[in-house]
Amino acid sequence: MANRDSHFKVLDIYEHEGKTQILLLHLPDDYRWKWMEHVNLDLPVDIVADSRERFASKAHAEPIPEVTSPEWLDRCGFAPGLDIKGELFPNEIPIASQMQKVKDASFRSFYHQLVYVRCVALIEDVMPEVAQAGDTGLVLYGYIDEEAGVSFQPLWIAKEGETTLDMRLIPEETMYLIRLANLDDCEFCSMKWIEVDPYIVDRARRVIAEVYDTKSKEKEETRTFQGLDRFRHREHPDDFGVAFYYEDKTKDPERLWVRISRVEGNQCFGTLLMDSKHPDGPKEGDEIMFKVLQNENGELEVVSVQK
Repeated sequence: MANRDSHFKVLDIYEHEGKTQILLLHLPDDYRWKWMEHVNLDLPVDIVADSRERFASKAHAEPIPEVTSPEWLDRCGFAPGLDIKGELFPNEIPIASQMQKVKDASFRSFYHQLVYVRCVALIEDVMPEVAQAGDTGLVLYGYIDEEAGVSFQPLWIAKEGETTLDMRLIPEETMYLIRLANLDDCEFCSMKWIEVDPYIVDRARRVIAEVYDTKSKEKEETRTFQGLDRFRHREHPDDFGVAFYYEDKTKDPERLWVRISRVEGNQCFGTLLMDSKHPDGPKEGDEIMFKVLQNENGELEVVSVQK
């Protein structure tokens, strides 16, 4: 947000795959902005380069769900915080207006996040011993199991109200684990707007970090690269379907799954999860180098060229 009559100097205009970034320098909000009107700034080149790199990595990331809901767009439409009649929007946001389909969300909506999921049938099937009449869903903490992919630990069973959740803690002596595929037919919302006991969440976070989170800082870093998200396996974000090209270019590429381990410059490295069918192809367990390249149709894909 900028104050009325703010002034900016354009530092860079960058186009990337149909999207444009305009890099602005916010000038002083008083008379001093005029001093910059005819000045050429000698800024370090890496400021522009870094800005372009970050834009390219996020240009095709999914929008933040909380700021794309109809409720939020209404709040920002006429005047921020006011409806068409000029009246203030209520501070309490209906849970129903925040719900979205699990199958339409990326792993980033769940990774190290607390979410509420409507899943009555799942409660009755998986935890009948603690289910009660009127239960509507679970409050889950999401993480990535390196072998099993996107997973969740249930912390509370909830009964949904209009703007709040009536939650009861799942007994400590019983630990349930839920995989992403089990929730594909469900709806969820963020718990950022609903008050919970931070001790319970912190305890779950510590247990997950010790038992399930990757111990590789390099792999953890690869999960922050949103520019790679379109190539990831939905349930296993560390896995990429890589197109393998061999010296015999007359054949179609072979597509194999590779579990990423690190990124160095514009090169990605990972472990092959299956044997190649090519006579001279790599085998399961081999380290593979792959890149994001543009194919002959102008489309981006992840590619490994085998000699």
